[in-house]
Amino acid sequence: MSLMDLVRLYTVAPTSILGLDRKGISVGADARLTVVECGVSHKIDASKFKSKGKNTPFDGDEVFAKIVHTVHNDKIISQGE
Repeated sequence: MSLMDLVRLYTVAPTSILGLDRKGISVGADARLTVVECGVSHKIDASKFKSKGKNTPFDGDEVFAKIVHTVHNDKIISQGE
């Protein structure tokens, strides 16, 4: 799966299914996005999740991307480790 396909599946598809009026990143719009660093080896550790939900079938798996920041309504609400 290409990176663009993955982005589409996590962004455009859900907003379309839910009928949300979000057209992407644009001047004057509230920012709702996640900044990801690709190509970085990272082991998933559910105990470090900031969410109350710690259940994942990927705990302990090595992946090659890492979330750096989560932005909502123009504010950084989460920073990676």
